[in-house]
Amino acid sequence: MAEIASIVVSPIVSSLTETVATLIHDKYVAIKGVKENLEKLLDTLENIRAVLEDAEQRSACDRSLKLWLSKLKDAAFDAEDILDTFAAEARLGMVRRSRAKIRVASEIKKISERLDLIAKNRINFNLNVSSGDGGRLRSQSPNDFALTSSFVETTDVFGRESDKQRLIDQMLSNESDSSEGGVSVIPIIGMGGLGKTTIAQLIFNDGRVKDHFEYKMWVCVTIDFNLKRILKGIIEFHTQMEVSNNLSFEGLVSRFKDILAGKNFLLVLDDVWVDNYQEWEPLRNILKLGGKGSRVLVTSRSDRVSDIMGTQTPYRLEYLPQEECWSLFKRIAFKDCNNLSSGRLMELEGIGKEIVDKCNGLPLAVKAMGGLLRDIDKKKRYKMHDLIHELAVSVSSPLCCRVKDNEPCVFSRESRHVSLLCQDLESDTCKQAFKTCNKLRTLLLPTEYLKSIGVKALDEMFRSLKYIRVLDLSSTSLSELPSSVDELKLLRSLDLSRTEIKRLPDSVYEMFWFKSRSLPPGLGNLTRLQNLHAFQVLKAKGATGHGIGELKNMTDLTGKLHISNLENAVNAAEAKLNQKGRLEKLVLEWSDKHINNQEDEVRAERDLKDLQPHSNLKELTLHHYKGSNFPSWMTDAHRFLPNLVKLTLSHCTKCTTISVGQFPCLRELYIKGMLELEEWPEAQCDSLLRLQISNCPKLRTVPEMMLNLRTLKIKKCDSLEAIPFAPSLMFLILINNLVLENWREGAIIPVDDQGNQAGEPRPSLIGLLELKLENCPNIQALPRMFLPQKLEIKGCELVTALPISQRLQHLALGLCSNDTLIRKIPSINTLYSLVISNISNLTSFPKLPHLPGLNSLYITDCEHLSSLCEEEGSLKSLSSLQLLSIRGCPKLESLPDEGLPTALQCLVIGSCRILKSLGSKQTLSSLVSLKDLYLEDCPSIQSFPEDGLPPSLQHLEIHGCPLLIQQCQQGGTEWPKIEHVTDLDMDSV
Repeated sequence: MAEIASIVVSPIVSSLTETVATLIHDKYVAIKGVKENLEKLLDTLENIRAVLEDAEQRSACDRSLKLWLSKLKDAAFDAEDILDTFAAEARLGMVRRSRAKIRVASEIKKISERLDLIAKNRINFNLNVSSGDGGRLRSQSPNDFALTSSFVETTDVFGRESDKQRLIDQMLSNESDSSEGGVSVIPIIGMGGLGKTTIAQLIFNDGRVKDHFEYKMWVCVTIDFNLKRILKGIIEFHTQMEVSNNLSFEGLVSRFKDILAGKNFLLVLDDVWVDNYQEWEPLRNILKLGGKGSRVLVTSRSDRVSDIMGTQTPYRLEYLPQEECWSLFKRIAFKDCNNLSSGRLMELEGIGKEIVDKCNGLPLAVKAMGGLLRDIDKKKRYKMHDLIHELAVSVSSPLCCRVKDNEPCVFSRESRHVSLLCQDLESDTCKQAFKTCNKLRTLLLPTEYLKSIGVKALDEMFRSLKYIRVLDLSSTSLSELPSSVDELKLLRSLDLSRTEIKRLPDSVYEMFWFKSRSLPPGLGNLTRLQNLHAFQVLKAKGATGHGIGELKNMTDLTGKLHISNLENAVNAAEAKLNQKGRLEKLVLEWSDKHINNQEDEVRAERDLKDLQPHSNLKELTLHHYKGSNFPSWMTDAHRFLPNLVKLTLSHCTKCTTISVGQFPCLRELYIKGMLELEEWPEAQCDSLLRLQISNCPKLRTVPEMMLNLRTLKIKKCDSLEAIPFAPSLMFLILINNLVLENWREGAIIPVDDQGNQAGEPRPSLIGLLELKLENCPNIQALPRMFLPQKLEIKGCELVTALPISQRLQHLALGLCSNDTLIRKIPSINTLYSLVISNISNLTSFPKLPHLPGLNSLYITDCEHLSSLCEEEGSLKSLSSLQLLSIRGCPKLESLPDEGLPTALQCLVIGSCRILKSLGSKQTLSSLVSLKDLYLEDCPSIQSFPEDGLPPSLQHLEIHGCPLLIQQCQQGGTEWPKIEHVTDLDMDSV
């Protein structure tokens, strides 16, 4: 199960790497020998990560490699246990004595040496360094550091061509030039496994990019954003010469100036995790020494990285399209299936398509599941649930195990997670589980019936399972916890629901390293608790319960706190949120019950006033706030919330006005469902970068000027007539705004430091890259001066002209009563994708202008369309078209006899109920590049054209076409036309 290993081992090693990197900067590593061993361990882990993907992929047929991965996984878990324990003990002040310090240093040294030995053994397997997102690079030597390189194997890449082209066009555009010195930073953001590194590699090696930039450099940054190491990597990549580790920082800067100052370069910073602007700023200042037009391409999983480093709006990598997922899956899963019968292969492909659907467009999941199906015993017949069962077993064993009453169970010291499906928790079987599996992290009791366990047995368990993180003691007969619970220093989640416990041991109140899930009364005694992400205020019924006063003394709370059911708060001031300086995100939520009671409105306003947070807060969300006015700590925010960067106001249905200009650092504002909101009276709001307003039907005004706004979305604001003047705007979405009509266009005049005009005026919306305009009936025309890359217009009948933009790549037109806009499509070289949908009264598809770059054409839900050729060559003239999709055209009877574009690789026809003919004799056979053909819900089709299908066709799907499917069976009239297709998927007869 090679691909399955990549799901299990890689995240474990990555998590451990993050832990080590964090600890290195912690004050507790001053103990002699600890920091040195941690730094050595970090180097070891990075060397392991470099070859891990190749090891996982090859382990299916290499038993020794599987054993190496198993040893690595076990050692990584042990290392994480040791380091987490050290961190917990240090914070509890338990490593101050000499003996404790010696023990800690010795344990860290031993585990570091153990992992170092495993890392050295990797050389025996001649492993390749991974690209980080799917490509292989080169054989690794012991001293290699980089986890990714600029090389990419293009045959392993699916479905990312359009992403690559959009990013390249953005990079090469003058609009991407930074006003801060010429170096523009473009972040690529997305979850792990989507292919960020691969996209960056494709761009780095593209011919246009090579011709555009004088120099290109690639540096893999990873978790440790080390300025000196990054500079060293830039210089070494550029010069192809090793730079001495002894060269000072000043020497590196001087070397950078010598070779790159004033030069036009591209720098890729791959896998960046920086979360502090102070770390980025020194490198930013150095890169500004480069010439105008230089670009920095950053890949990261974190939006925080984009906020800190980006000068351009981030490119968010989306999930892989379904068809590309299938192509990737087939390449892996059916690599060695040449000897299978066609029936067996069709059966496996049927399973595969269900699997691909469940992967939700994540390439890493597709690869993993493809590897699983490839490795299935060819003699077995599998159904879906059998496959998933094998996946679960292969992933979890021996890491996870279940223990049942009266059933034999083999325990392993490698087990980390155990579920006890036993009624008697003191049985010999359970005792053996606790004794053998002494490295447990999770212990669950998932059954609902009452389970029996005594305090003595629990005491022994606590002293044995010192690495436990998640402990479920719910539905047990317990009435008390033993004091040895304080042995569980790593405990993060403790479930005591449905027990008889009345109070907790005093020792629990000293523990602050766990996150509470379900605790009895007395939660407020956990004064050193750090993580309490959710707190529900309950109504008091004779007992203290979880009243809001329980939060009073929890001054160490960190990260996020979500307080719900605030209508139950008796005295909100008791929460003392203004004393919790380590909180970064605060969510305050009332129930969504509709209230018209004046008394409840007054109380909500009083409670919100009393819930004033600490000035360090960065993100604030209000849900279902019942008051009409906001408190002074929100309206006078420059004093009370000077660090707030994100504000969300959701369904605050009684507020009629807002003001956010007093938030000096506010970057993102989200307003939703404020049904009575009428005014936003400020004239200017310059700090905002992102603004979204939805379902505010009475809102009439927004600030006239937002100079730094990059992303704007306005939806269902029925009274708003104008958007703000926003000269930095790049992404604009306007949906269902009934009276909106004013773009508020203008010009920006550049000035120098003395205030003198320094250039020609610049149209305010010239930098707008993407515009989506839907059901805004009062808009009469598009902006006068803008050059979009992506443009979508639906249901805007008064718009009758389109921009001539030589950077337009995607155009979608829909919900129109005529074909006016289709006939206004300009002749441009850059248009890559065209979508025509829901065009009423469109009977014949008009001939399009010269579009030499058009790759994909989608014609959807045009109910009156009866012909695809208004005049000769309407479609066939699209010489570069590779994908044609026609769906939901119920009056279409035939494909054009003159034929289709000869470059077509994929043809999709669906829900065309009276379509009878797929064209003339050679319509399909002449498509010499056609690889994929999909026919769905076209019940009138009885046959293929006389000359059949082209030899190039690899994949054919037919669903909901009963007459055609009948003839496509072996022995049918159409079978000879399709029998050469290797990948055939049809409904059963």
